[in-house]
Amino acid sequence: LLLAPVVVAQIPSRTLLEVGCGPVLLIGVKDYDRVGSAFDPLPGISEDLKRMEATVRTLGFTDITVLKDPSREVMLKAMNAFGKKLSNSEKTSLFYYSGHGVLQDKLNYLIPAKAQVMARGHLKNYAVPFEHVTGFVGQQTKGPCLFFIDACRNNTLPAGNKASSDGSLLVQRKGGVFVGFATGEGQTSQASLTGSPYTESLSKRLLLPGASLDDLYFSVIADVEKVTNEDPEYFQPPEKVSGLRYRFTLVSGAGVPVPPVRPIPAAPAPQIAATKEKPFSNFLGMKFVPAGTPGVFFSVWEARVGDFRKFVTETDYDAIESSTNGAPSFTLEEGGKWKQAGGSWKDPRFPASAKQNDEHPVVCVSYLDAESFCAWLTKKERASGRIPANASYRLPTDGEWSRACGLGKYPWGNTFPPKRNEGNYSGKETMIGSLKGFETEFSKAGRADGAGRTSAVGMYGANRYGLHDMGGNVFEWCGTWYRASLNEADALEKLPFLKNDQGGETYRVVRGGSWYNFAEVILRSSYRYGYAPRNRNGSGGFRCVLSVG
Repeated sequence: LLLAPVVVAQIPSRTLLEVGCGPVLLIGVKDYDRVGSAFDPLPGISEDLKRMEATVRTLGFTDITVLKDPSREVMLKAMNAFGKKLSNSEKTSLFYYSGHGVLQDKLNYLIPAKAQVMARGHLKNYAVPFEHVTGFVGQQTKGPCLFFIDACRNNTLPAGNKASSDGSLLVQRKGGVFVGFATGEGQTSQASLTGSPYTESLSKRLLLPGASLDDLYFSVIADVEKVTNEDPEYFQPPEKVSGLRYRFTLVSGAGVPVPPVRPIPAAPAPQIAATKEKPFSNFLGMKFVPAGTPGVFFSVWEARVGDFRKFVTETDYDAIESSTNGAPSFTLEEGGKWKQAGGSWKDPRFPASAKQNDEHPVVCVSYLDAESFCAWLTKKERASGRIPANASYRLPTDGEWSRACGLGKYPWGNTFPPKRNEGNYSGKETMIGSLKGFETEFSKAGRADGAGRTSAVGMYGANRYGLHDMGGNVFEWCGTWYRASLNEADALEKLPFLKNDQGGETYRVVRGGSWYNFAEVILRSSYRYGYAPRNRNGSGGFRCVLSVG
């Protein structure tokens, strides 16, 4: 039996020199507001933009627009102008973005400077989907369109209202589209003070002579995976989606000299050395570990009575009487009612069997009390040389607290209710004193956790970062204004009082549940409550972070 010879189709090839250089739009955003959004500043973005601008100029592009820290309006205007240049163009176009990103309903949202994005429902009005610019790539666009996105593609924002998807990422066009993502769906893109490992590699690999774009991108993937694989928690796998219609080479074989691709330098080590295994300890014995936000170290437990006592003793600070720093404390009184009846951090009026000692978390402290404690601690630690001048103690932002809490539906995981060793909540021991005779779902079920009110810090299991009591024990103040949209939609329906945010700059966020709580909604990792900064409460305390930079 004779078989016909197999004919292998030749893949057409073209080079940048043949196709020509068209428009370039480079965008970098580092200026994010810790208080007004869920995103932290990205100081390395300036380096990313410099690298990419130098690379495209070396490749021969001249029609280059560089935007640093654009607002949403400016970003959209630039994207629209870039898109118009693509119409009927046969030349190569290139788009690059470095900054925060969120993947929502199959749309890759880019976050403009100071965007007021606190929940998923804000994305549609305050962020810009990357698909907005790919939508300009129409049938009339004949040249290759190259897109590179150095941003996260996960979504840790609270639910709020969902945005809707109105487009797909990639469409086949005459010249074709190539999209390089710094990471895969659901993954994060790592940044540093010296720029990101993705842009560091991309800016060099694009200059490799003789390699097709598809081939050289595999080298980018290998570079980034090698660097980030050193820490599995931060492993970053870049991804590409290629719809190019021919083998496209940016630099011919004997073209531009290429700088050596050396190992990507890590960010300068923070001036605070701390790991989960070897925490940083301050003079009070508070221990700090990294917990999901670069340059921010979390106390492994809540501030203790003994810590606060030293602050009050040394400063003569008044955390009891009514003043600009706080109001009289709300404590549990007869009939299980919360009243301002003379309790304080020294005596929160707990039953005799549930009295606090110096190892228990301090309660009956306002947001302003907590800020004052952090300012005092910063001053003492700097003066002693224990922390550098660019380090400070403060309260965590809402976003930092979310990252430290973890990815589970609840602080302890995804199953409800919590087990005995998974936190201090309103179990049978709580039904003493002013709550005697009352019952909760937990107490009816006989749930026991060994604590009638607060427990000593570190009594229950730690999360993956080594943090104790991210759920239970006491609510924790955060340095973010409360907005109703921070909560999930069903939480707002089940607990209508959460909708009262007074316009967003009246109440501060509190997180984490307490010894007094048992309701499923309140015990979720995503639950936020707004509390007046001067209020003090027998179920509320705080946790410090140590911020560097």
